[in-house]
Amino acid sequence: MQTSFLLISLSAATILSWVILQSWLAKAAYTVHPTGIPWLETQADCEKSGRVWQEGNCWDSEHDPTF
Repeated sequence: MQTSFLLISLSAATILSWVILQSWLAKAAYTVHPTGIPWLETQADCEKSGRVWQEGNCWDSEHDPTF
């Protein structure tokens, strides 16, 4: 009987861990990963392309982290 309880407890812990991991991965997929765009060297060119000029750099906030 104790073996059954242990098996059920381990199964529940494994499933809970998997659910938490999947939730974390789903959130990470929608996290913003800004990156600098070095070929846009002026504020005008940067903003014209729909990006943000900040501290002398052009930033793209929609960068795909798998790129």
